[in-house]
Amino acid sequence: MNGEKKNFVVGIYPRVSTEDQSRFGFSLDEQEESLKRLCEWKGYMIYKIYREE
Repeated sequence: MNGEKKNFVVGIYPRVSTEDQSRFGFSLDEQEESLKRLCEWKGYMIYKIYREE
């Protein structure tokens, strides 16, 4: 590319499909925080957070 920086707008989707996931460190809140940190590190703007409980 010619040095242009692309801006990404993303939606994040934390979800927990089993009780074990929420008991062993994969809760919705933990996933959401991890996804937010990743987006911040990559310079992505979060448009919306889609949560499925």
